[in-house]
Order: sequence, then structure tokens, then C-alpha cells
Amino acid sequence: MKTFLAKWTSYVVTNEDDNEADHSIIGYRTGENTEPLDLNPMFKSFQKKKPGKIDFIINNRENIRTIYRKNLLSPQSQTDMTFLNRMLVKLGVQTPPQLNHEVKVKYEFSITPEEAELNSIIAEWENNHDTKWDNAGFKLKGDDEIYWLSHSLAKQTIELDITRENKEIVNAQSLLNAVITNRQTLLQELG
Repeated sequence: MKTFLAKWTSYVVTNEDDNEADHSIIGYRTGENTEPLDLNPMFKSFQKKKPGKIDFIINNRENIRTIYRKNLLSPQSQTDMTFLNRMLVKLGVQTPPQLNHEVKVKYEFSITPEEAELNSIIAEWENNHDTKWDNAGFKLKGDDEIYWLSHSLAKQTIELDITRENKEIVNAQSLLNAVITNRQTLLQELG
């Protein structure tokens, strides 16, 4: 979306001397006959949280017996590599292999966090969960269910009847029509 807004919307003003491949942007304008302005396009999205899911975990903090953490570790991150190597050494792998791809790691701690610790875990997850694999979960005393923070996010899968221009590009009007047709179903999850 950011790239589309920055380069291809009707608000973009390009250098007319350039060919289409160069696409030098000289500014943005609000109408066809207005002067270009020195602006930056912006698109911001965020994940919608279901009310009550995180509150349930916070309100039951003293009943937490186990904390689970799932991470996707990257070989490009020195911190991730140090963490992974230490874990492998603890497992008995004396010479950790050279990794060239992301690694999924899941670990658990039997602990009841203090209020500040739980708030820190939740804030860290809210600010830094880049993938669906990156998650934190909590098991409560007398309950076999793991309460994952990712379950607090509104998510839904529905099929949309759309038309494609080709394999990569969806016809914008067909997407808009499909969203309008399924508006109630999509908004219901955000309730």
C-alpha cells in the first residue's frame, strides 16, 4: 500500500520527460490542475484487538503457572544467534551449526510473573510481533488451555469473489465490490 500510494495514485506528479520505467516523482497534488506539493505519502495500519482477551490474562496474573514463548530467530540478528547458540550448547550441541535461514524456537518457563513483568511481556509482544510465529502464551493453575496473546487479535478468513488482472494484481474495483458485499461479515469480527 505504501508503495502504491507513493508511486502510482492519481495524486503523484512525475517528471513528464522521464520514461515510465524511471518514474521520477516531483511531488503530489490534490487535483489535476493544482501545483505539486512537497509531501510524503502515508499509509498506516494496525491490528485490531478483541476486547477482553488480554484483560483476562492480566486479571488472572496470580494464577499463571507457565509462560510460553515462540520466536522466529533470524541468522542476521547477532542477538538471536547468541541466544540460539547458548540454547544449543545447553542441549548438548557443542558446535552449533552455521545457520542461513530463520529458525522457529518454542520454550516455556514455570513462573508466575509479577504485575510489572507481565505488563512488560505484553508490551514487548504488542510492539514487536512481526510474524504469526512470534507469540507469548500463558497457562493458568487448574486450566489446560494456553492463552496466547495472538488470540487477542481480530482475525477472520473469508473468501472474496475477485477478478485478477494477472497472477499478481487484483482488479481494484472487484476488490472494492467484494469488500462492500462482505462488509458486515468483516466488521463483525471487530465488534
